[in-house]
Amino acid sequence: MANSDYTILVVDDDELNRDMLSRRLERKEYRVLVASDGSEALELAGRELLDLVILDIMMPGMSGLEVLKILRQTRSTTELPVIMASAKGESQDVVNALELGANDYATKPLDFPVLLARIEAQLRLKVPFESEKDADSAADSTGADMGTILLEPGAGAPTEDTEQKPVLNLDKARASSEVDGPVAGTILAEKYRLEEEIGSGNFGTVYKATHLGLNLHVAVKVLQTSLGTTMEDLARFQREGMSACRVKHPNAVSVLDFGVTATGVSYLVMELLEGRSLADEIEESGKLSPHRCMDIIEPVCAALEEAHSVGLLHRDLKPANIFLHHERGKEIIKVVDFGTAKFRDDASANNLTLQGTVIGTPAYLAPERLANRPYDGRSDVYSLGVMLYQMLCGKVPFEATDGNPMTVAMMHMNDAAKSLAGEIPDVTEAVDKVVAMALEKDPGKRLLPSELVERLREAVGPDLRQKKKNPTMDTMVLTDLPFDDETQGATEA
Repeated sequence: MANSDYTILVVDDDELNRDMLSRRLERKEYRVLVASDGSEALELAGRELLDLVILDIMMPGMSGLEVLKILRQTRSTTELPVIMASAKGESQDVVNALELGANDYATKPLDFPVLLARIEAQLRLKVPFESEKDADSAADSTGADMGTILLEPGAGAPTEDTEQKPVLNLDKARASSEVDGPVAGTILAEKYRLEEEIGSGNFGTVYKATHLGLNLHVAVKVLQTSLGTTMEDLARFQREGMSACRVKHPNAVSVLDFGVTATGVSYLVMELLEGRSLADEIEESGKLSPHRCMDIIEPVCAALEEAHSVGLLHRDLKPANIFLHHERGKEIIKVVDFGTAKFRDDASANNLTLQGTVIGTPAYLAPERLANRPYDGRSDVYSLGVMLYQMLCGKVPFEATDGNPMTVAMMHMNDAAKSLAGEIPDVTEAVDKVVAMALEKDPGKRLLPSELVERLREAVGPDLRQKKKNPTMDTMVLTDLPFDDETQGATEA
């Protein structure tokens, strides 16, 4: 499509800014409409077929965020891209805008060439309403999206032949030039030099990188939009950044930055972790002692309590998403991957899945989630119970011999986990009882995170282990973020 086929609405209460930006866009042959306040913007949006909105945040009367919230009631991020523009550039302002459904954020004074590139990137990703609805309908007819399990009784796992995913309609020239994504040595967003790849998968790539301004090592997770990138991928990537920013806790991975480059590359900047995942420790050790389990469960519960206090549910707790970070001779447990998280009472989070499906790793999902019933933070506790069971004996409580995730779902909903007391030498009846309480089918009878810690500490008893002064540290940097975890039925793609 030519630029003249697109209609852009510029909303700004400053007449000089509004006129200057509209004239520059018109010189690029876009059709441009202008609004001086939120009410006028909503009136135009109601009668005109808009393709993109550039929306100022700080306006008298109705703010840009209030306008955005109303727009998102009828137009999704793929139907009507919205780029927020404001002189405010604090991270929390960005988070607030993204939470309400902004596609991108630009700080004033606007750099027009960069803004233009961002506009072009968003228009390339834009999907017409009818096309998106048709894609969703087609995907619904297949039963399940990749990494999800169907909740209808008797349904089997999706196959490669039946599986369909709504795909972004990018122009071929851009897709062919960017399909491989950035490489080591690339300067991303003029701030981050990608040093080496340290993890990759269908969803994206993690790099060890250097923040050029601060000379600081960081981890940069990149989602490269291409012909294989779906709307769910983009929404989930954005949600991971928003969710992690809300959880301020030493046992949750810190997100330092989030953005989209002028060429449409979405990236997430996190603290650089060194160590290994809990999944690796279980694989190497076979099973862990109750005291070692306590070392890990307690900080994970602390991070979960903080997440739940701000209304955030993780929804995909499992050993691969618990990282054993080593710093200055000390181990710090980190909860990672908030890509499937949702805010309590946030209906928009449900749009990340196709109708009738559930996000998560089947082996760790709570019964109420599998049954598509209302759920809260206690569903995360159930996942912790599965993890605790696995840590103590080396395997999850429910496994399907036929490999069908629906079979696992039915076991979670109907079967009791096998008792570990008497089977595993270190597991006492008291410890076994705590595990059973975390795995309660009825969430109302399930322990809260703080209760799980208290009960487990009592059951495990005093720690008589001799602490090592110089623990050996395995070095592995963020390779257990959600990439290539297919063996556990993960849903990070």
